[in-house]
Amino acid sequence: MNGMRAFKIAAISAAVALTPAPPGTVMQKAAAYLEGPGAHSRYQIIASRTPLGKPVQYQWYLSVYAQSATDNLFQLTYQSPSATDRFAIVPKLEQGHGTPMYFPQETVSIIGSGQLMGQARDQTLVMVHAAGADCGESTLSVLSIEDGVVTVPVQVSNLCGLSASIRHHTIVLRGPYYNASAPAYKPTKNSATATLRYVDNRWVETPHYFKLNYPKLPAPAAHPEQTPTPMFTPIFKAIIATPAPSGGAPATPRPG
Repeated sequence: MNGMRAFKIAAISAAVALTPAPPGTVMQKAAAYLEGPGAHSRYQIIASRTPLGKPVQYQWYLSVYAQSATDNLFQLTYQSPSATDRFAIVPKLEQGHGTPMYFPQETVSIIGSGQLMGQARDQTLVMVHAAGADCGESTLSVLSIEDGVVTVPVQVSNLCGLSASIRHHTIVLRGPYYNASAPAYKPTKNSATATLRYVDNRWVETPHYFKLNYPKLPAPAAHPEQTPTPMFTPIFKAIIATPAPSGGAPATPRPG
């Protein structure tokens, strides 16, 4: 399938048991071999939502479940948002001052899965769009597994909108392009297309139309004298003031 596993809403059998159950109503669900082919290496990725406030808005959740020794039993290993969320992939809604409404407005979509980083292991793409008073921002997160732990090796973000698909072992990105001085209401290019590939142990975007981020896990707590590596800035804060990409791979100059 050209390196891609296409997902459908009914991708998970009703016989599969998820512990604990995902919050709210399941809107999309998919399976991927994030640790490669083999016994008990399958993961379930769930997008769900719960109603909140009046008029009704929705708090979305992304939940990742790891397969246990029992084939059809899966245990929660990562959820966003949550008290143990390491990457803030999905923003946690907050009530606006003096209003019953919650912000940001958000949606979550599981794009698909493919062997994007080699090693015969799947990575899964998840798109989140969050908006406040303007058109907001879309962020694509690449989910991977390292040493049995969910990681996010790279994220791609863009003002107002972004779409993604997988072609062979390449991510195809589409959306409006903004140069450094362009306002949100007037993109430099209304429709731009770029590719993102993992080459020689780094992510390469060609051309560099969209912003790359490299999330980092906090440093281990074994040495208190060491300062933990800052976690990635949640997406909703990026809507207000988009930070420059963090370190992790050299940034390619964006077109003018």
